[in-house]
Amino acid sequence: MLPAWSPVHSTIDLDAPGKRFGKIVLPLPGLGETVEIPIAVFARGEGPTVLMTGAVHGDEYDGPITLLRIARSLELDHVNGRLIIVPVLNQLAMRAGQRVAPIDRLDLNRSFPGDPEGRPSEILAHWLATRLVPIVDAVVDAHTGGSFTNWVPLAMMHPLADADQHRRTMTLIEAMRPPLGVVIDESDKPGMFDTYVERRGKIFVCCEFGGGTMTRRSLDVAGVCLRNALRHFNMLPGELETPVWPEFDGPRILQAADLDWVVASRRDGIYEPVVELGQAVAKGQVLGYVHPIDDLEAEPAEARAPIDGVLIFRPASSRVEKGTRLGMIARDL
Repeated sequence: MLPAWSPVHSTIDLDAPGKRFGKIVLPLPGLGETVEIPIAVFARGEGPTVLMTGAVHGDEYDGPITLLRIARSLELDHVNGRLIIVPVLNQLAMRAGQRVAPIDRLDLNRSFPGDPEGRPSEILAHWLATRLVPIVDAVVDAHTGGSFTNWVPLAMMHPLADADQHRRTMTLIEAMRPPLGVVIDESDKPGMFDTYVERRGKIFVCCEFGGGTMTRRSLDVAGVCLRNALRHFNMLPGELETPVWPEFDGPRILQAADLDWVVASRRDGIYEPVVELGQAVAKGQVLGYVHPIDDLEAEPAEARAPIDGVLIFRPASSRVEKGTRLGMIARDL
């Protein structure tokens, strides 16, 4: 059982009714300093409690921009239940412009359930696990591929053993209307924010809205999907919208397995993609070539699709190393 004590505190009452903006105050052990993480709470009447988070990694921007806009514009009278918004969760990483916080080099998204006496990312994960997760019914976590990958905008979930929990999660994804919805079986689920929430019977949807540089298209999709999530929970008026993404009249529901359907580079070099994101591919089709930079006589290494399906991400940088993930193929569920 997790210890209830935490050195983290919130400057606002998370349980009182009303609209409040405040800070999560995270101490930095041994430095005598703190980091303040903005948080917004909208609580009115009866209804579910929903947590929306952005920038669990510090090089992801579409989610924070969208959640900042929602926090500033949302009217309390529209909310039925409680909405908690943390637009930039990993402040230390965001300020450094890096995926993880330089102070501890830990992946916050894989630091659960955390440790109140650990390093800053573990301390924050513990506070989330013991203070926020117990009071929420659903979490919508907005990501992008950051400096590592570019994604087709999508919302994804893990396959869940509990049929009702799986259905409720998929219903939320369908209501969000992303271009793609993906049920993904990840190999590193232990320690994930997603997994910690799911194992408590709650809804968790992870969104990937593009890469490390915002585009108008990806930002618009993020806005539509996150507003649709609020409408699904009766926290925003209006009809569900469908984002503009011509390649898909979403949501198209796919499945993926990150070990079996991921293509990894077999050498260092420069990656030349020949397939566009979101493009349908056939098993064995060439996705791209890795050109060696230290051998003029060596032929480029081919990267081929392991299955029929759709290419849902590829690397953000063309400079790759052996083992770099060059893409993932997902297929219809």
